[in-house]
Amino acid sequence: MEVIAKSAYARDHWDPIPTEPGFAFEGGFLKRSGNPWRAEKAIVTFDTLPPYLGIGGDFVTFAFEEVGEPMLKGRGIAESLVNLFSGVSVLRKGDVTVDGRAAQELCAASTEEGRRVYEFEMKAPSQGKDLARPMLLLDLSSDRTRDKFGNYKFRNGFASDAEAVEVWNALRDSIRLRPGAV
Repeated sequence: MEVIAKSAYARDHWDPIPTEPGFAFEGGFLKRSGNPWRAEKAIVTFDTLPPYLGIGGDFVTFAFEEVGEPMLKGRGIAESLVNLFSGVSVLRKGDVTVDGRAAQELCAASTEEGRRVYEFEMKAPSQGKDLARPMLLLDLSSDRTRDKFGNYKFRNGFASDAEAVEVWNALRDSIRLRPGAV
């Protein structure tokens, strides 16, 4: 606990961007200590993506000791879903570039009980201990929460598959490495 207390400090949104290794979070920064290597992870989760009610997801950046493998080689969650269920449409699958980083994505949709359900996933593998090249994961999916009557809480998040892909592209393309990290 003492190591964390010495490594974390508060910072305002208008403070200069830290150039030392570590992770920024709302209202603060956690600098990497001089201790032996350990994983570094930051997660941002959103359970509703306004104005697309019923759509949520998360963004994870994770640096760890091992070099990561591409998503489609490692068979991510979204690809497993595509293989498990019939009636799943693959909207997009393959290689993409995220802020200059090679990544892979799989965007799938299906119809369940009269509503369109989406599972989108993107991964840029990590480059081992290199904090400037962490694994990047972006997930976007339909909320499957049900009310007390067993009905889905949200009817549909997007008006069409094209709109879903457009929102996905905007989120994915907004990812930027922290200035000074590379």
